[in-house]
Amino acid sequence: MHEIARNKFLQKWYFRNSFHISLFVLGVSPLLFLAMGLLNKELALLNEPVDSRISPIAIGDIGAKVEVHNGQHLKSTCTINKLDKMYVCGFRYHFANDVTESIDFTDYSSLTINLSVTGPNNNGSVRLQLTSFNDSYASKENVDTQKYQGVTLDNSVTPFAYNIPLVNFEVESWWLYRYNIGMRDSLAELDKVTGFVIVHNGFSAPGEYRISVNELMLEGRYLSVITAICVLLIFTFIIVVLLIARHRYMLKSQIELDVLTGVLNRSGMNSFLKRQLRRKRKRNTFGVIFIDIDDFKKVNDTYGHDFGDEILMTFGAHCKQFINSCLPPDSVSKLVRVSGDEFVVIVRTTDKSLIELLCRTLCESFESGLLTSIGNFSINISVGGAFGWPDEDGIDTLLKQADKAMYIAKQNGKNQWRVYGKNTS
Repeated sequence: MHEIARNKFLQKWYFRNSFHISLFVLGVSPLLFLAMGLLNKELALLNEPVDSRISPIAIGDIGAKVEVHNGQHLKSTCTINKLDKMYVCGFRYHFANDVTESIDFTDYSSLTINLSVTGPNNNGSVRLQLTSFNDSYASKENVDTQKYQGVTLDNSVTPFAYNIPLVNFEVESWWLYRYNIGMRDSLAELDKVTGFVIVHNGFSAPGEYRISVNELMLEGRYLSVITAICVLLIFTFIIVVLLIARHRYMLKSQIELDVLTGVLNRSGMNSFLKRQLRRKRKRNTFGVIFIDIDDFKKVNDTYGHDFGDEILMTFGAHCKQFINSCLPPDSVSKLVRVSGDEFVVIVRTTDKSLIELLCRTLCESFESGLLTSIGNFSINISVGGAFGWPDEDGIDTLLKQADKAMYIAKQNGKNQWRVYGKNTS
């Protein structure tokens, strides 16, 4: 029994909170995807390198050659005959045959290079430079005029894979001085990268040095961590707002709804009437129907209050469903429990005959009784109706008239209906 109750509670809790749970999962999912690497993106820059796009760089008494090795790697060989601190050796590679064709690196956050350096010793400096083309400072005929943005690599242990944040690339000072670059073009420009340069200098011994670039990969994310956090915060804010709105609605429901039957109570009726009276229409007329269950005290005394509560709940559901099925689409109605076994129906309508019809058919609808836990249970009701315009006190006058009509129906033998002003004399 406890297990069934617990399962029902969990099902009810999940149903009430499923929307908020879904929003929370949507908000958290970007961070989870980031942690799992599902939002990562990559771009291989050495996918089938071409010999015609690679050229050696040699400054000083150096023999240099460069080639595409095994159709996948870029390999540079530098032969140092004598030492000079100004000697530089390496190679340049363009991503396209047209030296002005570029790749936008700004969609990525880092660059990974898999590099190996061999030689008489591991001393010396290896520098990776990205070249960018812009008509304002570069010439298509002279590739040296392209902007050089570099970073020094640690080649103490080779081979190595080095992940470099793109923000670490800085414009080479020698390029700024050589071409007299102004302040406007002195910043790194990674949205128009045409290729890269690998240079090796600071040799400590003569001999043959080899540089092999095995991989060059751009890495990034479709969604940054900051953006993912912002998404989470937005969804969290939405959830909080919805929870507050739901909490306010539940508080309002507790104040305005009858706990037992789920229909409006007196407070809810007053709120409904205020909203309706604020809406100006050509004919601001209302119908009020008072319903009382005949001899309900005998039901409580005979069958107990639990069964009496069941009768009230079933009665409220029956009345609500019946009234909604009888009213035209342009009518507005509410069912209210005003006391123990007394209910009121408020209908905004311009048709007085509709109120008479409801009074009559409501009585007739209970001729077959109510379906309860002990079977079909016979009950009778007395009904009183009133129709008219609200006064300065709202519809208090109509409520009193409908109540009076209902008591006349009781005095005349119960299980019948009356409408104030027509058959209440």
